[in-house]
Formats: sequence, C-alpha cells, structure tokens
Amino acid sequence: MSIKGKNVLVVDDLVDTGNSMLKLTEYLHVLGALSVHVTCLLLKRTQLSRGYRPDFLGFEVPDRFIVGYAIDYNECFRDLLHICSINEKAKKVFSMRNQGELGYLPPVDS
Repeated sequence: MSIKGKNVLVVDDLVDTGNSMLKLTEYLHVLGALSVHVTCLLLKRTQLSRGYRPDFLGFEVPDRFIVGYAIDYNECFRDLLHICSINEKAKKVFSMRNQGELGYLPPVDS
C-alpha cells in the first residue's frame, strides 16, 4: 500500500525521547506522504527528550516507568483501568516472576 500523496496519522501510546517518532515521520515523508501528523496518549517528560512534541497529545507524564491501560511490564499490569508508574523494586519482582524465578507474587513495598 503506497502512502504517496496521502495524509498520514500515526497513533502511538507513549513517546519517550522522541527519537523513534522523528525517524518514523522523516521516513514517511521520504515515502511521499503529503502530510504526517502524530497523536499520542502519553508524552514522557525526560531529560533525554529531543524536544519532540506530537501534534495531538493526551497527557504529559513524569520520567518514570509507566504501566496500565494496555501498557504492560513483562505482560503484567496491562489490564489496569488506569495509568500509573512502578518503582525499581516492583520492576525487579515482576521481571523475576516472568523468568520463572518466583512461583508466587510477593508483596511489593514502596
């Protein structure tokens, strides 16, 4: 399917640094897109940002690991009906769980 001469809308869940989106939009223009617009649910505020901002944005979020509302970490948290962040300890626990190192879910203290 050719995008030459077409208006393209890219839909993404989360933009971190913006590097991938900058490369993608540049590539879509090379392919001949008439226009390229980006809509994104979440834009992370990070020092690694290249200053990229999508055309349409839901929310800006802090520079933390975000999960929930279909955004997962090792197949966990995807079914949450809200978006939240998890700390390093939780990331370690859920990383071990999915590698089979734990047969149960221990409580995660903050």
